[in-house]
Amino acid sequence: MLWWIWLLVIGYLLLSAFVIWQMSFWVKRARSNGHLGWLKCVIPVISALCVFPILGTFLPESPVASFFQKYGNIWIGLLGAFGIIMLFALIVRFFVRPVTVKYANIVLIIALAFGVLVNGYGMIHDKTVVTKKYQVEISADGAKLVKNKKIDKNTEKVVRVAFISDTHMGVNSSLTHIQKMIHEINEADVDVVLGGGDYFTSTYIGLTDAEIWAAVLGAIKSKNGGYYALGNHDVTEKLFCGFAITPKEQAIRYLEMDEFFKAAKWNIKQDEIVEINGVQYVFRKDGEKTGDGINKRMSVEEIMSKVDTSKPVVVIEHEPDELTELNKAGADLVLSGHTHNGQIAPANIYGTLVEGSYSNNYGAKKFGKMLSIVSSGIGFYGPPIRIGTDSEVVIIDMILK
Repeated sequence: MLWWIWLLVIGYLLLSAFVIWQMSFWVKRARSNGHLGWLKCVIPVISALCVFPILGTFLPESPVASFFQKYGNIWIGLLGAFGIIMLFALIVRFFVRPVTVKYANIVLIIALAFGVLVNGYGMIHDKTVVTKKYQVEISADGAKLVKNKKIDKNTEKVVRVAFISDTHMGVNSSLTHIQKMIHEINEADVDVVLGGGDYFTSTYIGLTDAEIWAAVLGAIKSKNGGYYALGNHDVTEKLFCGFAITPKEQAIRYLEMDEFFKAAKWNIKQDEIVEINGVQYVFRKDGEKTGDGINKRMSVEEIMSKVDTSKPVVVIEHEPDELTELNKAGADLVLSGHTHNGQIAPANIYGTLVEGSYSNNYGAKKFGKMLSIVSSGIGFYGPPIRIGTDSEVVIIDMILK
């Protein structure tokens, strides 16, 4: 394994050890008066749960491994919450002496309640799908965001687009969640549906009753069909705590995934161009994992040389990458996902304030004449929770100029 994979595993083990160590301290103090005997179960249960993500990753892909992945992902969210409270309690210990039984009881109650309530809220909130709406004026000379414009359909040509990304169907997914997404799309009465990738979570086996899911996804409606780019997790690979540990060249998209897309009536496009009603849609391969073991895609210059820049050009790019290059090459609008808007606060705040791996982490941002729109996506990655961010369907009214 690569060195950073070992670093990831060691980091998880250290966090687990820290939580167990601190929980043991507080449980021992809380039980020092002979009461609260049920607390003796806390440490064995936490210790057992810490093993779940490890088994889910390193067992051969099977229903048993999927079981440990599912509940291991939930546990990772709880472990993070417990870690925050245990760190805070450790700091407070230096100022509060002695540690009484009453104080220990309060710390344990806060830790358990915080973990359960925060993760419970996050799991419920994640299943709530919202619609994010944009109005965009677009021409062969660029695109710009407009707000609350009254559109006269008699004099203006408008293309309504639904953009979805990051459904991350897998062991923790809910079919009801996907049905809510479809309801939002169908209610919008769109001209075309565009997909930004990461429909799976690096496994096909983890999706139980896949044929039912495909049939449900086939109910998406639009006047001109749906076209979908792929993402870095539309492959089969090992994940640990949500991070890929399989070498990129071994991250392959197997036939089952392709057959699933066909059953769902999804038109998958990779480094291809589709023109609908005078608008050109450019679907790029994922820049990180193409799923064929080669991991090579057309450069910006190569694929943009195939478009007619006298017409509006919309690029569907899973990761909001190479945006400056796309602007220079003549793209007018770029639609992306991948970032989840941080998924769990305060990661979303950090992504907004600090330009990290991507020059647009979420929302709409101008790059010269070009407009970039990044969605927070539908699903989740790792812990099945969202806090401070939304699961969203993006509806764009493109006003052609």
